Amino acid sequence: MATTTHPRARFWVETVLAITSGALGLLTIFWHDWLEAFGWDPDNGNGVVEWLIAIGLIAIALASALAARHERLTLSTAG
Repeated sequence: MATTTHPRARFWVETVLAITSGALGLLTIFWHDWLEAFGWDPDNGNGVVEWLIAIGLIAIALASALAARHERLTLSTAG
């Protein structure tokens, strides 16, 4: 069985997902009324929905980053 030292596609998908969701989460924290900019106001300007979206995006970013780290460590110890 041949082992490779190059990251698998799963690593790259997890890394891109972590970066993208983290960036969107931070954007949501600093520009909390971006939903209203698109004409959608689900909470009547309250801001609760935006905070829930930010928390969800940051959670996805952390989970994806940990998964990518695990994938990378698994690859480095296998080779």
